[in-house]
Amino acid sequence: MVSGTVSAHSFTVRFLPDDRVHTATGPVDLYLAAAAAGILVEQPCGAQGTCGRCRVRVLDGEVPPGEEDRLHLTPPELAGGWRLGCKLTFTGHATVEVPSVVRSLAGKSFGPERVAGGGRDPVVQVHRAVLPPSKAEGPVSGDDRLWAALGKSTRPQTTPASLADLGGVEAQRGPWTVWLDKNGLLAASPGDGGDGYGLAVDIGTTSLAVGLIALADGGVVASASCLNPQVALGADVIARIKHASESPDGGANLARLVREGLAFLIRNLLVEAGCQERDVVLAAAAGNPTMLQAWAGVRLTSLGTAPYAAAWSVEQHWRAADVGLPIHQGASVYVFPMIRSHVGGDAVAAAVASDFDLGQAPRLLVDLGTNCEVMVGCGDRVVATSAAAGPAFEGVSIRCGMRAAPGAIDVVSLEPSGDVRIHVVGDRPAAGLCGSALIDLVAEMLRVGLLDPSGYLRKPHELPASAQAFAGRLMECDGQAAFLVAASGEAAARDVLLTARDVRELQLAKGSTLAAITIACRSLGLDPADLEEVSVAGAFGNFLRKASVIRMRLVPVVDAERIRFVGNAAGVGARLALLDRGVRARAAALALRAEYLDLATHRDYQDTFMRTLSF
Repeated sequence: MVSGTVSAHSFTVRFLPDDRVHTATGPVDLYLAAAAAGILVEQPCGAQGTCGRCRVRVLDGEVPPGEEDRLHLTPPELAGGWRLGCKLTFTGHATVEVPSVVRSLAGKSFGPERVAGGGRDPVVQVHRAVLPPSKAEGPVSGDDRLWAALGKSTRPQTTPASLADLGGVEAQRGPWTVWLDKNGLLAASPGDGGDGYGLAVDIGTTSLAVGLIALADGGVVASASCLNPQVALGADVIARIKHASESPDGGANLARLVREGLAFLIRNLLVEAGCQERDVVLAAAAGNPTMLQAWAGVRLTSLGTAPYAAAWSVEQHWRAADVGLPIHQGASVYVFPMIRSHVGGDAVAAAVASDFDLGQAPRLLVDLGTNCEVMVGCGDRVVATSAAAGPAFEGVSIRCGMRAAPGAIDVVSLEPSGDVRIHVVGDRPAAGLCGSALIDLVAEMLRVGLLDPSGYLRKPHELPASAQAFAGRLMECDGQAAFLVAASGEAAARDVLLTARDVRELQLAKGSTLAAITIACRSLGLDPADLEEVSVAGAFGNFLRKASVIRMRLVPVVDAERIRFVGNAAGVGARLALLDRGVRARAAALALRAEYLDLATHRDYQDTFMRTLSF
């Protein structure tokens, strides 16, 4: 695969073992060059150069090692061409080997394997028709004959993409398959195309996820996720908005990166499922306002200045061609409505997927992520807000943090003997800690006394008796205290550590989240302890342990039986919106009735945040 065109001043970067080539006309970093060539490279620490796990090998070309390379790689590795991918920039011809462990392609759950096919009110109507031959005295055009065959007295709306195959109607004498939604014709294809497929799209600040859904029965045919390529331009929405505002091509860069990331995932899914692009006739997308506007190519300026207004609030209906999805170009793309600037379609999708919108009891929905959305309901009232938690929950900004991909530790427990028991995703040595493991580990360190309630990592001579067995795991790393989770050569590919700075990052994320929950509860006259239902969403939500969540005060302290984990609820909501118009109606109703709470201007936020920092 070759991207770009060669000019007198251009150079090529070749990626092995795929033998894919990107042509550049100026300095280009590895992540962008690889993405343009159809290869996504993991950046577990968000391109900060702190984790050392995005190692690639330069086989040809002059790329001198940088400071971060020397920090994480040995002299023999440097001499052998190894470099950190996130800090690698090319200025001339190069050939690079990208190991499979660095590839970004891991599945995110889109809910149970099967749901009720089509829902109560199917979004798509599928028709089979045999078109009558054209006659001088009867319908002649392809669409006239199609509507006549379907018995349609009113012409549905069409687009050039949805009409594409009708130009060759005379060459096809057999049956046709026609897909319609309430807005018009999605696609018409010769032959029996089955019921077709839909695409559930979850656009997160840190990660992207797509699910290929069979419209016949709602089943998940295949799913995959990867790091959002926009991470190369900033770890959070504020950095992305700044890039879009300050760089002449900033907005275009953001749109291109997210579209390339989604296209990469979708094409892999289609190959895995044995499907063609034309078989996917519908899509539903959830995401926060910044991500959705960036994807659509809409300017982000208004999201970066008060009153932080989004470009739209109601549900959107686009075509696949509008946003670069490599599916049937006439496919309808439903976009969830938004509540306000930082409570977007992902929060609304999570709410309908978890049935939060149908409840009456005092209840909480918290979607853990870089931009953490919070909804609190009591009766018919719903208050929504968001917290800038940062990417720590997703393993970014943590020294040994990573997404929940193969090699990630996802469960941790500390044994009285001083042993650390871990579970690793996939059949390979541990490479780092994902979000659920970070929460587990901090909770366990609090339980045994390695950490005090302020988040301080105690020194060996300060340990209580309950933590003495772990004294040998305390060490110093780059001038700060650290705890050894897994040693290189035992169960790990390298030493996996949790540093004092990591604890602080997680503490800030946790404090921001709990402060948002506390203030939202107060706005409804509720004490957080009165919550009867606590739903925790997020990509790693299903892998959390209730005891860990309660011990580190990630949510209000309530009885464990009140807590439930709903996983990637935003993705599940997108899946359901492919199948049932009733789900879309519920989403619209919730977005209209929810009351937005702006924490940035709330008089109690700073004081509440300081009080919720402690564990």
